[in-house]
Amino acid sequence: MPVYSLLFFITSYFALITEKFKNRTLQGMIYLVIIVTSAIITGTRYFLGGYDIYNYFYFFERTPVLSQLNLFGIVKNNGIFGSDVGYLAVNSLIKTLGFSFFGATLLISTFFYASLYLFFRRYNVNVLVCLIFFFYKAFLDLTFIYMRQCIAVAIALIAFNYLSKSRYLTYAALIFLASTMHFTAIILLVLIPLKKIKLTKKRIIIITLLLCLSYVVVFLDIKIFTYIAGLFSFLGGSATMKVDSAAGLNDLYASTITSPLHLLEFLVLDFMLIKSIDKIEYSEKNNTIIWIFICALPIYTIFANEEIFIRMKYYFILSYPIIFYLIISTYKDIYKYVCIVIACLWCFAGMYKFGYQFDSGNLYHYHSYITKNVSIFLKDW
Repeated sequence: MPVYSLLFFITSYFALITEKFKNRTLQGMIYLVIIVTSAIITGTRYFLGGYDIYNYFYFFERTPVLSQLNLFGIVKNNGIFGSDVGYLAVNSLIKTLGFSFFGATLLISTFFYASLYLFFRRYNVNVLVCLIFFFYKAFLDLTFIYMRQCIAVAIALIAFNYLSKSRYLTYAALIFLASTMHFTAIILLVLIPLKKIKLTKKRIIIITLLLCLSYVVVFLDIKIFTYIAGLFSFLGGSATMKVDSAAGLNDLYASTITSPLHLLEFLVLDFMLIKSIDKIEYSEKNNTIIWIFICALPIYTIFANEEIFIRMKYYFILSYPIIFYLIISTYKDIYKYVCIVIACLWCFAGMYKFGYQFDSGNLYHYHSYITKNVSIFLKDW
């Protein structure tokens, strides 16, 4: 954990001191240095991420170049959704350009962090404060382990900009594209009708109470998604199989329950938001990000025992730091700094715990292929 810890503490330090920066150019440069450093650490990791990273490696090795890829045949046999045809095409394109698997991890990492940076910059927030939350909630799992979903999340972050501007066709097109990388992204279409509803203090309270009460279905071991899985049968092909699996109709996804700690974390932020909502300036952009935040709650309540929904959290939890910053921006400076320090301590503990426990400490010691005798280019190039 030394590498991750050093990156975290450097980010935390600059997150605090840049709060008072008036020089926006210098502030932006610090943002970029931290973002680029994070992208390099993620992109040059050497077989870190459990067995998943080996699966991605072997998948890349077996992927043909574009001239040999029968993409239309694959779509015809398996459907466009659920077979991850988009991820196959991305691998084929990267290979066609002459990059090896290690080049692919660097390119995917660069794309993700560029999308993440632009996502945070659309809001009047301190990017480094946002990264503190990111290091805890998504750094070591989403970007290190789940390469397919990492691409899907990056596309979703771009799509959210069009959602906030009510450009629904563009948003839907990008979400469909993300769904070809990882089928779970299809859930984001639900934000189109939701975003049209203005969230008020009263509505947030009602939604929170109703969804918290729905947690009783978890104790009763009732899987709600089982009853609505049939609605997705129109997707056909591999998509139907994955929906059936998510509903517990086959064993593609394991049976597990989300830790109540994640629900508690959400409720703390939710309570702070309810207390401050009237002080936060209303805009379509802010209303959209609050809806993205609220959509994380069903994952920790009514769908807490659905494995596939647990994986969907990554589309929503990157709204946490923006919500947090919108809230503390309504506080006096002293309370604002106290909140940032508490957030740093909590997020570091969470990041450290995950890195220490995942796959018997597989992520604990960082290894970069920069120190190995490997190339980001294929040998034939």
